[in-house]
Amino acid sequence: MLKFKELGNYKNAVNVGFCAAEVVLHNGMVVEFDKKTKKAKLPTSATAAGLAIVMNIIDKPEIANPNDYTIEVGEYPRLFILESLKDRMISMDCDQVTTSYGSIDVDDVLIPNTSGKWEVASSSTSSYPFVLKVLEKNNFGGEGEGLLVQVVTG
Repeated sequence: MLKFKELGNYKNAVNVGFCAAEVVLHNGMVVEFDKKTKKAKLPTSATAAGLAIVMNIIDKPEIANPNDYTIEVGEYPRLFILESLKDRMISMDCDQVTTSYGSIDVDDVLIPNTSGKWEVASSSTSSYPFVLKVLEKNNFGGEGEGLLVQVVTG
């Protein structure tokens, strides 16, 4: 689960909503998309330009836990292009982060991987167009393990 920290970011971010999912997706995942074929899929390269983050509203009332929400194959994820989110802050839980919460520190950098999830970078991030810098560890609104991150250039 994730949400914009600052008001008005939905209005300023580039949002692609017409690409159908080729795999099951969750909010917070990173994908690549093709405007020509109108398809969204897991990244073939985590350092590819033009990656986007999935951030759908939960439009299935039967979902009790936000992290159980999925965008099924053929459905349309709401894709926010990371480049358009440069310097913007995102509040998120760690559902789509593969690194354990206890191993994440403030000022760590999260990089995307080809599974569509995020992980703490273990080396230079200069080959990544955009990464998430951890600004704060929190409880994500009382729900558990959360992070405040900022989208920055790698």
